[in-house]
Amino acid sequence: MSQIRDGSRASFNGLRYVLENDTGLVQYRTPTITGITPKIFTDVQTTNATGAYTFAIPSGYFTGIGYAACDVVRDTNNPSLAAFAMVRTYTLTSVTVQVFESKLTGVLLGGTIEGLELATGAVTVQLFVIGA
Repeated sequence: MSQIRDGSRASFNGLRYVLENDTGLVQYRTPTITGITPKIFTDVQTTNATGAYTFAIPSGYFTGIGYAACDVVRDTNNPSLAAFAMVRTYTLTSVTVQVFESKLTGVLLGGTIEGLELATGAVTVQLFVIGA
């Protein structure tokens, strides 16, 4: 995406953010999508019992996707409750995410090892998609 200079602004119109500066609309570019006004889709949902969620994007909203990312919202500073999300798959009409959580496992000699496991559900996930 082009650099946004001082004096730029972002406006919200439904599911579409329009980025503008003093010269007009900012152009969006990727190796496969060039010179068009970007569309941004965001959503926040809660995962299912296996730590996954499939976000539905309105049909026809995107003609191409250049970037899809997700993140976990969890109010904790406890490392044993840490979680992260990743995008498993995406199409023009859906994005599937997976959340993993920290797991402490006891070891034979009286300690613990930090690892990961699938989240067990009810984890809040934010989605951010840029496309055209």
